[in-house]
Amino acid sequence: MLSMMKEKIQNFIKKVLEVNQVDIEVPTATSHGHYSTNVAMILAKGSPVKLASEYVEALLKGDKEKMFSRIEVAGPGFINFTLSSEYLYGELALFSKKRKVTAPDIGKGKLAIIEYSSPNIAKPMHVGHMRSTIIGDSINRIHKYLGYKTIRWNYVGDTGTQFGKLIAAYKLWGDKEKIEADPVNELVELYIRFHKEMEINPELEDEGRREFAKLEKKDKTNLALWSWFSKVSLKEFKDIYKLLGVEFDIYKGESRFSGSQLQKFIKKLKAQKIAVSSQGALIINLDEFSLPPVLIRKADGSTIYFSRDLFLLKHRLKNYNPKKILIETGGEQALHFQQLQAVAKILGLDSAELTHIKHGLVLDKSGKKLSTREGGAVRLIDLVTKVLDEANKVVLEKNPEMDEEQRREIAKVVGIGALKYADLKENRNSDMVFDLDQMLSFSGNSGPYLQYSYARYMSIIEKVGELSGAKIETLVLEKEISIIKKIMDFTDVVLLCEKTYLTSYLASYLHELAKETNSYYENTRILDDEDDRRMKARALLLLQVSRVLEKGLDLMGVEVLKRI
Repeated sequence: MLSMMKEKIQNFIKKVLEVNQVDIEVPTATSHGHYSTNVAMILAKGSPVKLASEYVEALLKGDKEKMFSRIEVAGPGFINFTLSSEYLYGELALFSKKRKVTAPDIGKGKLAIIEYSSPNIAKPMHVGHMRSTIIGDSINRIHKYLGYKTIRWNYVGDTGTQFGKLIAAYKLWGDKEKIEADPVNELVELYIRFHKEMEINPELEDEGRREFAKLEKKDKTNLALWSWFSKVSLKEFKDIYKLLGVEFDIYKGESRFSGSQLQKFIKKLKAQKIAVSSQGALIINLDEFSLPPVLIRKADGSTIYFSRDLFLLKHRLKNYNPKKILIETGGEQALHFQQLQAVAKILGLDSAELTHIKHGLVLDKSGKKLSTREGGAVRLIDLVTKVLDEANKVVLEKNPEMDEEQRREIAKVVGIGALKYADLKENRNSDMVFDLDQMLSFSGNSGPYLQYSYARYMSIIEKVGELSGAKIETLVLEKEISIIKKIMDFTDVVLLCEKTYLTSYLASYLHELAKETNSYYENTRILDDEDDRRMKARALLLLQVSRVLEKGLDLMGVEVLKRI
């Protein structure tokens, strides 16, 4: 296991200085050491520099492990720490002996429910679902790596008045064979046709309402049609998930959290005077949270998305007892989840951390929302197909002699990896620019760059062969020490991702690690090194970088290849 370096240094400082709180930062300039703390500036009653000097003297005496080569005062009272080469050699040696890259199990005994993707039945998945699916999958992988038990939850949109219209449309014009062959597209066409026909015959809207009312009353025919629509839609969704390498433990739709049980729940809220009448509807006032009131039941008695979400929260807490409930959706739902958190607090449904992990839009290179030529939403399967086609061209150009089957398999790994990395490297709160050329580039901050770097390292390691006899202490170059230190940062970066739900930290780290390592081996003799023990040590260093790259990319759902 790679050490939690920040925590280790914090504990060292607390023990030696007998203080309770210590903040550790990583300086941007290497001249300021590997780590820094402002503890003297926080605690000084007089001169921070004088107190920092006293602290440095005590810390140097307390460094029995010889962890640091330098501990020194900087600026107005910062204390900078530089890890010793000997300590880094020891950490590298320990890491090299482990078969797997493991992590501290901070999540042991804790359950995290992670909800993401959540498409709507009878509608195609679009680019917004792409971000939710990719980000949610990575957040799940990170939590599992850190010891959490996770439940990957797909909360499918499978209820609403649109299903009455769809059932009515199918009864009028539906073709079972066509729907079986191309489920979602055919169902969308039926829905579109129904709306066009409504312009000519407005009475069709009443027909849609009647069919929905029958569905709510569990009419056998309508229930069978709804179940079939759900089944064929989910099959198509699962084909896309398989292509993306994404899986779920639970598929549960909104319909599971509606009906009589939800109505009883709402009646109870009214009896407790938590929900109050407003123009015939029921609302919950959220003035104490500086939020607008939230509607939980319409004047006609029908429930809405919020009430179903609230009932789902109650269900999850009662049946699963999670530590965390993480919901990945677009940023446009921010108010909805602020209101959900507020109501949860009012009702005492706050035993778990409830977090909305929001993402921005997908834009084209001109900065506009990515859309079709007609201005519609881009279907996810069309986007993925486009990426894979372009990836195949890139791999063909790089390896024209490769047979087609192998080339397409490599193109799939490169293309899917490029798509995921392009999303995950961005701060999820920001919009993502869909730039296919940059996404598939083998240079710069891209998935293919990291995959290609991994393949190059593995090629060198394979040429060196057996690594026994490697003498780590021969790694004396400044670049070598810097890379070892960078490897040791991996666990802290993953912990930061778990804390902030920002995968961009991991992407930046992996890119910096690969960039520094590439610069190192391009300017350093490895395969023709006359010192056999140093050659093996350098290959061993590349091997450890490769292991970290592989694990880091795996946490992003990106596969590696030994050849591209």
